Amino acid sequence: MFSTAARFQKKYQDWLKQGVIVVSTAIQENFGISIVEAVRYGCYPLLPNNLSYPELIPIEHHDDCLYRSQEKLEEKLSFLLRKPEKFAEKREDLASHMERYSWELVIDKYDEKIEQLAAVSTVEIEMQLASLGSLWFQGPPKLPSPP
Repeated sequence: MFSTAARFQKKYQDWLKQGVIVVSTAIQENFGISIVEAVRYGCYPLLPNNLSYPELIPIEHHDDCLYRSQEKLEEKLSFLLRKPEKFAEKREDLASHMERYSWELVIDKYDEKIEQLAAVSTVEIEMQLASLGSLWFQGPPKLPSPP
């Protein structure tokens, strides 16, 4: 099973490495992992200037990578298709920027945070139980007798 997943991942990365441009016309996006992956493997992004994209793309690349209208998208895409070599260095810079999101780099941070959260939750639960401990021995609250 793992070898099949690993082969699929390798094939997917090889396809991304063959790409030059990745375009999004999304109107809803939570993070943009497919864009991050495409850019990480060398595709130059053309993205709407909204959603999560301005946060993903370094500010120095906003003018080139982000668009605000259909007309701007068409203009930027047309230029990229005619002169892709002008963006080779920018593609490399963007690819190295996207490394920060790679699973190999974030997995240890995620594990550490999850362990911290689990530890905090356990401590909080133990503190709450300890503070309630005396109530367990007192029994249920006494209700007034009916008239």
